Amino acid sequence: MFFKTILKKLSKHKILLFLILLNLILNIIGINFGLPNLWHPDEVTHSVGRMIAEKTLNPGRFTYPSFYHYLLIVANIPYSAFLLLSGKVALLATDSALRQQAVATIFLTSRIVTAFFGSILVFLVYIIAKKVSNKRAAIISATFASVNMAIITYSHFATTDIPVTLMSMLAIYMIIRLYEKPTSVNYLLAGLAIGFAAGTKYYAAVLVLLLIGAHLLATKRVSINKNLIISGMSCAVGFIITTPFAILDFKTFFRDTTMLFTTTQMVQNLYDPVTALSYFFHLDNGLGTPLFILSLIGTAYCMYLARKNNKLLLLLSWAIGYFLLVSYVIHFSFLRYILPVVPIIIIFAGVFFDYLFSFKRQRIITYTFLFLVLLFNFSYAIKTDMLFVKDSRYSSTEWVKENIPDNSKILISAENLRYFPDIYSEKNVSYLNVTDFLSVESISEAIKKISPDYIIESSLYYNRYLYYTNMYPKRSPLHVFFGYVSHEPIATDFYRELLNEKMGYSIIKTFPDKKEDVPDPEFINPTILVFKKD
Repeated sequence: MFFKTILKKLSKHKILLFLILLNLILNIIGINFGLPNLWHPDEVTHSVGRMIAEKTLNPGRFTYPSFYHYLLIVANIPYSAFLLLSGKVALLATDSALRQQAVATIFLTSRIVTAFFGSILVFLVYIIAKKVSNKRAAIISATFASVNMAIITYSHFATTDIPVTLMSMLAIYMIIRLYEKPTSVNYLLAGLAIGFAAGTKYYAAVLVLLLIGAHLLATKRVSINKNLIISGMSCAVGFIITTPFAILDFKTFFRDTTMLFTTTQMVQNLYDPVTALSYFFHLDNGLGTPLFILSLIGTAYCMYLARKNNKLLLLLSWAIGYFLLVSYVIHFSFLRYILPVVPIIIIFAGVFFDYLFSFKRQRIITYTFLFLVLLFNFSYAIKTDMLFVKDSRYSSTEWVKENIPDNSKILISAENLRYFPDIYSEKNVSYLNVTDFLSVESISEAIKKISPDYIIESSLYYNRYLYYTNMYPKRSPLHVFFGYVSHEPIATDFYRELLNEKMGYSIIKTFPDKKEDVPDPEFINPTILVFKKD
């Protein structure tokens, strides 16, 4: 009945249905990037594949909660059943090609699930915007979300970033309903939604504070009543249902979550000294400059409206509070860390645009402005998809295979080979971890012993030793004002000398030939440098 109701509503909103489908198409273009190689290091499918192979529901590690793991296991049941019924499971241990195909299929299936979640996010943007404003603001907001680079980028990955954003938006919708009608059922549902969100990624638990705020606004007094207790209990139940081994394997859960929190504190002076400022440049990348500026103006406008609109006040409290909390707690910045803020500030942009339409005499100008912003964002989204389709690792792999003789020695100075061209099975490749050495001279001596004809480097690796890489240095001037303090000074000195061609090797090829600052999706299209011995 629930899904029938949603489909019935969608049939009455053809524009919304079109936007959801448009977003799904943009999410799916290039979604098989890298496969069968696994280019993204943080996809939870790594754990999901192991859980399926070992026939266990215990993730074994609690870097992330388990909810999305379980959803992906369910999504991969049909393929797992096919392998089992066809007798191919027994061959996985010995048939490397079949094993590679199985891994690729599981990853692709998992990414498609994320792509659908990204499209559902467009629907939630619509219904929340309609709750806090009106239908026109909702359509505008959903249109912005459907072609948003940040949502589209992370919808390509089998990571928890889009799912937790989706679950957070669902929780926010239920919290707004709670504010409108503070019934026991709404308290129960809001608590469950928060539990599910926290069961996707731990930090979503701070939504409890938003629920308390909605409770105070709804009851208009400071009180702990039965409904609030019900909500708190349902929140805990929702989390335990989605991450049951937090109880069943509490020792491991406590160890991993404690380590996770400690890690975010340990690196506070390592990567990004000004996270709050850096996030503005991440948002500029993720939204595109026109929508980013509109979102800032829209946020200011909604602050003005929030004096008489408590539902907008709740959205503002979440967006600003979460932004400040993440900036304070996690001292290295990635766009994904503030992704739950993105759909909210998109709604603020939609509300502001709706205000512009209230000036009837200037509507032609407003329509033109809206069209230009959407055209920019659509082209920005297509550019992003093309980076998935034409990742530099594809072109560099092909070039190396065609232009470097098979008997040549190639050196890759890295730990993580997924950042580099896929040449390991066909070329004579040696590896050198530059962080293992005590001086640049000792690295140079090690290179002389290997005597490679070529050295290949990837910006996904060497940039981490040259910049505060998470400050988004391509557009951010912040790295000019805050001098870089290397956490691996020897590696930093080595890469500076190598890139300046002072190590006896010169750059003969760069992939891609030209690279724009934006869009710059994470883990995609690195700069690949090919050095040849002088």
